[in-house]
Amino acid sequence: MATLSTLANGIKVATQKTAVPAARVGIFSGMGSGAEAAQHVGKMNLFANAVTAANTGAVASTTRANTQIRAQGADANVAMAKIVAALNADHSLNIAAARAASDAQVTNLDKDMWALSKEYAYKTAFQSEALGQPITGSSDVIKNTSVEEIAGKKDSLLRAGMCVVAVGNVDHDQVCAEVEKQFGGLNQSYSNTVGDHQSQLFTGSTFSHRFDSLGYTVATLMQHAVPEGHPDYWALRVANEIIGTWSNDDLYSEHSPMNLARRFSRRPELCQQFQSFYDTFSGNGVFGVTYKVNGDGDEGQETTTRLQNFWATRAKRTTDFEVVAAKNRLLLAAAMNAQNDPVGFVGEQVLNSGSVSTVQSLRSQMNVDANTVCKAFDYWLYDQELAAGMVGCVDGMPLTYQLRAGTAHQQPW
Repeated sequence: MATLSTLANGIKVATQKTAVPAARVGIFSGMGSGAEAAQHVGKMNLFANAVTAANTGAVASTTRANTQIRAQGADANVAMAKIVAALNADHSLNIAAARAASDAQVTNLDKDMWALSKEYAYKTAFQSEALGQPITGSSDVIKNTSVEEIAGKKDSLLRAGMCVVAVGNVDHDQVCAEVEKQFGGLNQSYSNTVGDHQSQLFTGSTFSHRFDSLGYTVATLMQHAVPEGHPDYWALRVANEIIGTWSNDDLYSEHSPMNLARRFSRRPELCQQFQSFYDTFSGNGVFGVTYKVNGDGDEGQETTTRLQNFWATRAKRTTDFEVVAAKNRLLLAAAMNAQNDPVGFVGEQVLNSGSVSTVQSLRSQMNVDANTVCKAFDYWLYDQELAAGMVGCVDGMPLTYQLRAGTAHQQPW
């Protein structure tokens, strides 16, 4: 169980002592790319790349939701020193490497059709908003962000909430003292929200990238939902898990209790794989699924119809069996995350909720049943706007009005 304290300037410190004769330390901030001004998206990612490029042993990364800086050492002070050295490095010496890393991220995204379809969905879902921009930002941001701006991002870490997590050979009071010493002077006021970017407008539309030579299509369907901490969060998260994840190379899925997995395994000419997702940010949540369709014919039409039909009937025919199974899968994933990445497990919880939950306490938070799931789904996702991103043989996919109609209540099948 982690111990949690809050310093005078609002920084939260969480430690978890284990028998491991080393320490892993992470700094977590809600200042991800989604918290930047839309025209400045990419600067925080450049900062993270510059921190990593400092070569002190600290590794940083930025997502839409947060920025993380991690290091490990013989004890917490050694790991912390690596992070501090990277933050205080002369970034004029590594800005070229940081820009090259951002450019490489852009190139890699262009080659990853699965990720690209989801990026297109975000682009059309949050038009002119920070959440609609790729975390790398534009080429102009990558090229023209100054060394001074990168260095100034250190103070920005506290603007959207900041926490420090240490796991392993650690002493809580000593870690708190070291954090106070290194970061007590940060002069930004602490906040659990992200100012003007607390809630961003979900518009919904379709973005299609025709790429016929692929021979297949990857598509992402996305609807606006609720962020973590909302009373209906767990109901919608469980509904999303009921949709689940499947690949046509899964063994014995023709006997799966998961409806979609069973049906698609019996029609392998349709969907090759799908993966549901529920992403949350400050003031926003998105509920969706990404899927790959074989061929360039009508497979996309039927696959999408089946996915949306199952999706839309969650408001009518969710069963207690499905809910219990979905909650168990979520708890198993949380337990694996707590074991494999305890720093991330604790850090993201503190960022999102201001507290730390064990896997056992998460079970009590998932206090939902089939009726709760049906009501939440009906209220938030029935007859609402939808965003879609597609890349590949898009001529075989449903048109925008057909996708929009798919958010209505469907007949059970």
